[in-house]
Amino acid sequence: FFDYSNATLANIDVSNNSANKGGGIFCNSQSSPTFTFIKVHTNTATIGGGGIFSYNQSNMHIQDAQISGNSCFGTGWGDFEGGGGIYSGGGTYPIITNSTIKDNYSAGFGGGYKGYGIDYPTIDNVIFINNIAEERGGGASIINTCLPTITNSTFIANQASAGGGINLESLQDGSVFGGNVLINNLADFG
Repeated sequence: FFDYSNATLANIDVSNNSANKGGGIFCNSQSSPTFTFIKVHTNTATIGGGGIFSYNQSNMHIQDAQISGNSCFGTGWGDFEGGGGIYSGGGTYPIITNSTIKDNYSAGFGGGYKGYGIDYPTIDNVIFINNIAEERGGGASIINTCLPTITNSTFIANQASAGGGINLESLQDGSVFGGNVLINNLADFG
């Protein structure tokens, strides 16, 4: 999805793909796709966004989805790297609701999800389970001037070196967290 694409994808399976960014789906340049009842699984990215990569004001909406078994291998703290299941950054407003993000892997940050750099994610009623990040944020890592709203979500049995369930760093004032549950997450720190 590129250059103002606003497609809707429903009831599809995106699996066994690979790319540098966005192993399964790549969104860029102000595209705003909607994904409903979608399965994104067993995709691989060498840099970031094993399942889905969204950047540069791409405002994807993910609803009733399963994002599972995806991997990414970028290891840096910065832009483009991380997000085994989903990566978003660069002025995006992603909305993720009523979904499950599970069994994803990141060699860096954000096993299930990574939000980076002026990112405004809304995450509601999402289950993050059994995701792994070698660095920070097994379930999710949201860092560097982001303004997240995370509500009614559950983080179970995720793993990372720091922030087993969720890693939050350098957020903007006004970030919202409420009604979330963290159970049996594992980390060396946090």
